[in-house]
Amino acid sequence: MVFRSGGTMRSLRARLCTGALAGFLVLLVEVGGVACRKPPPPPARPALSVVALLDGRAPASMVRAVEEGLATVRRELDAATDLRTVDVGEARLRSLREAGREGPELVLCFFPDFDHVVFEEATAYPETFFVSIPGRMRGPNVGSVLFELRGAGYLAGVALRKASGGGTVAVVIPAGGENLGEGLLEGAHVAIEAGGTGVVLTLSASQAVRSLEEGSVAGVLYGGMGPPPGLPAACSAADAPLVVLSPEVAPTMGDGLLGVVVVDLPAVVLYLAQEAWAGTLEGDLVSFALGSAVVDFRLAEAAAPEVAAAVGTARREVLSGLAEVESLGM
Repeated sequence: MVFRSGGTMRSLRARLCTGALAGFLVLLVEVGGVACRKPPPPPARPALSVVALLDGRAPASMVRAVEEGLATVRRELDAATDLRTVDVGEARLRSLREAGREGPELVLCFFPDFDHVVFEEATAYPETFFVSIPGRMRGPNVGSVLFELRGAGYLAGVALRKASGGGTVAVVIPAGGENLGEGLLEGAHVAIEAGGTGVVLTLSASQAVRSLEEGSVAGVLYGGMGPPPGLPAACSAADAPLVVLSPEVAPTMGDGLLGVVVVDLPAVVLYLAQEAWAGTLEGDLVSFALGSAVVDFRLAEAAAPEVAAAVGTARREVLSGLAEVESLGM
């Protein structure tokens, strides 16, 4: 028997090479399978439910603005939304508690001077975040939106001073509208004092109408959303410029309307819903002022060129800090 060591070694090397090649091919197939496998789908976005409680006395423009904001929330965040108009008194408290028991992620409360009740009731529903619009209260699951309107009121005061020839301007703050109207009043006061002419009076709507009929008022700033019908008519009859507050981005400029202070409620609704969806809402006070893209003053196209020029100069002064009218006062 002859032992051929060379042949045996060649055979062994062949078997080793064949085994190594097979193992490499198996590994290649496995790695290739991993490389070709589809990545796992992204986690589903968390569901979001938003309930908006709106004062039943709110003007149609405010209802439209909140509806527009909720429609954008549904479209962009695929959220469930519900708008409920609520009567005054105990109905507001019941609606607040019902919304809390339903457990939505976000409840928006458009009630004037009700934020202290929202703060007290919210403690019973810690999984839901409540926001008062407008308001000043804050807590673990309670936030508020403050519209700082001194800057816009300043521009409105400049426009009214110029358009009225330096006459007396009446500022009308409706009941429950102090959170909005006081900032406008302060801004208008600063503007008229800075001009050195004119007087600012705080009147009720009926007093303003009577003063317009008597000729003792030359212009009106209405610090609420939706002036009573008699006020625009009286301004028109007296040829007195009128500035009102609007919750819509593109309000209708009726006859005799000099301008509007815009508070963009649809943008605020969307902002709060986005924060709730992202989980970044905190018990804090969110403030919007002139220059924030939420609060603005807009002149009617029919405004005289000298009024537009004066407002343009005033805007630059406010935004640059030359006219110091913005202060939260807290």
